[in-house]
Amino acid sequence: MGLVCSCFDGLIGDSSSTEGKSRFVNGMLASPHPPPGQPGFDAAKLKAYIGATADLYAAAQAGDADACKIALAAGAEPGKPNHWKGNTTPLHAAAAAGSSIVCNLLLDAGGKGTWVEAVTGDWDGHSGETALVVAERYQRQDVADLFRSRGLAR
Repeated sequence: MGLVCSCFDGLIGDSSSTEGKSRFVNGMLASPHPPPGQPGFDAAKLKAYIGATADLYAAAQAGDADACKIALAAGAEPGKPNHWKGNTTPLHAAAAAGSSIVCNLLLDAGGKGTWVEAVTGDWDGHSGETALVVAERYQRQDVADLFRSRGLAR
């Protein structure tokens, strides 16, 4: 029996393999998929991951919690930086949008870790901002209060 990539087990369909444990460690998949050329690489899974990741960022920008849930279930990582958007994460995008619901969902999904302290590169005329600073800059008080209550730092 050959090696089979199990990195997406439980993300779509049968979830028995992930019961009782988080799919994410520090905002990223606990079992990342192998890169091209490595044993177990599956182009279809990589394509699905890339699509889900893009969908999560767009849903976070729109404040769409249902679409975020679908993207997370498809394997999107809440802590994945978007290099085209100044290394912002979906959490930064949701903070700018002012969606407490999406921010809470992302924090719950991503688990504990330093991913919540990620700072932006050059984005929207600013850089070096955490999600809390983004929420404050956009005057999203509900989101900023949520972040403080969850222990996020400036």
